[in-house]
Amino acid sequence: MSIDTNELLEFLKKRRVKKAILEIVREDKTLGVGGFSPEQDEAKAIVSNPDKKDEIKELEKEIEMLKGLVEKWKKCFNDEKDTNTNLKEEKSKLQKEIKDAKSQKKVIENEILALESKLKNSKQETKKYKEPFEEQLNIYELYKNLDSKTKTSLKGIFKDDTLNGFFACGVQEKNINSFWEYLRIELIEDRNSDIKNLIKIFEFLFEKYLMAYPMYKVQDVQKGDEFKTEKYIKDSHSLVSGTISKVLLRGWINSKNSKIVKKSVVRI
Repeated sequence: MSIDTNELLEFLKKRRVKKAILEIVREDKTLGVGGFSPEQDEAKAIVSNPDKKDEIKELEKEIEMLKGLVEKWKKCFNDEKDTNTNLKEEKSKLQKEIKDAKSQKKVIENEILALESKLKNSKQETKKYKEPFEEQLNIYELYKNLDSKTKTSLKGIFKDDTLNGFFACGVQEKNINSFWEYLRIELIEDRNSDIKNLIKIFEFLFEKYLMAYPMYKVQDVQKGDEFKTEKYIKDSHSLVSGTISKVLLRGWINSKNSKIVKKSVVRI
């Protein structure tokens, strides 16, 4: 059965019908005041309450703050991600540099070994050539280090004090005799602080001199031998007579006729 709209509206205007509808609404527990649901009524009450409005604002601020923190954490995470990427790149770079350095170190170590080997060979080669002349060089060094006054006194003997000149002059017969006489006087008068080195120089040169003049030989004199004026010369610290306590400077004789050329200087 169809109901006409106009008839329905007229029916609803009746006071008794209106009253019946209101009673139905009141009895329906799913509807709140004014026909709203309880949840809707509660939300409406919260919004309309001034204290609740402030609470909502605080919550909104908290929400905004939390949003800000989230954004910051996102940024930190991204920054950390970038940092980790940079660190990885830096680590890779350093590892390559270390590898290159180790490789370079190996090259340098090989070069050092090669140089050490060359140096060793050079030293051996130098030693081979130096050994025959080492004694000569040591004697020449003694001569160079003599007191300037002593060297001046020997200037008539060593006219050329270069290495070659020193040996060339030192083995000449007249210079050997002059050198020995100079030493004899210095020993007897005991006035020269270079006397020990001078005797070493003389003995070396005299040995070379004997190679050129084999007819001569060193006079045989030993500690404990009896002193004889016809054979030996005593220094200023000696006793009048007795046995030889020390040979200061050896003389030499002619080996063919045993004639004494220079008497040895001794102490008794």
